[in-house]
Amino acid sequence: MESISLIVDLTAIRTGWGICPLPPVASDTIQALGRTNDAIRYGSTVYYNVKDKDEYLKEIIKKVPSSASPEYGRLFATVIEQYDDFFDIDPQFFSPAEIWLTNLKSGRSFHAGAIRSEIVQASFGMEFEPPIGR
Repeated sequence: MESISLIVDLTAIRTGWGICPLPPVASDTIQALGRTNDAIRYGSTVYYNVKDKDEYLKEIIKKVPSSASPEYGRLFATVIEQYDDFFDIDPQFFSPAEIWLTNLKSGRSFHAGAIRSEIVQASFGMEFEPPIGR
């Protein structure tokens, strides 16, 4: 499996924040790892204010969210079972669900990824309830 290489100039990041659901207590270590990783992968949003070129941000934004991983859509607990070593898992699988980049040079914003509530709820052992109005 080929992983995506992201080269990012960390000095271009000026500010950032993120939000992620907190998983319920788990009955064992694998379930706990699964819930915390799934919360990030399918339930988190990150937002960065950066100073960079719009062309570069437009290109890289598509490669950042967890949806760029070939393992996307699977629960962490099922993915880890197929690997002998935790470090063999595609690094892109550990990315946030959704990312926003705002370029402080141009004022343009770029977005990729999406929250997947149904996967988070399945990981947390809950029934999926669609958002109100959908």
